[in-house]
Amino acid sequence: MGIIGTWKTQGAKAALVGEYDWKFLCTPRWPFGKKENKPPPFFAHDETLSLSVSAMIGLQHALTMSTNIITPALLIFNVVMSYFPEIYDPSLGRALDVAQYLVSASLICSGFGTMMQVSTIPIPFTKYQLGTGVLSTMGKW
Repeated sequence: MGIIGTWKTQGAKAALVGEYDWKFLCTPRWPFGKKENKPPPFFAHDETLSLSVSAMIGLQHALTMSTNIITPALLIFNVVMSYFPEIYDPSLGRALDVAQYLVSASLICSGFGTMMQVSTIPIPFTKYQLGTGVLSTMGKW
């Protein structure tokens, strides 16, 4: 139905906030606390989400993807810095440039990998294609 259809049929509150259990999302679960057997909220395949739930899930997804792409580049940079401190002297200012380059290169390579995976480019004179045509994200690892 979509957010606009929900707004017209169920009102503004259902379209913007929805019926989501925000207590489950925002309350920490302590390992030695009171055990609740309540499962997390489940969204069906074609279920209409409210705008706030969609924004929260989208932000979580974007932060998780960018963290998983940037972290390996920074870890490799720190390992190289610890083994060769004389080459990457922080007082020369080259260390920050190298770190920025590695992060940029990992983001660009992830973008190219995602474009290749999402597209369906036929390979000439064969029955094969490059990519799956399925919307997915390719990370560094």
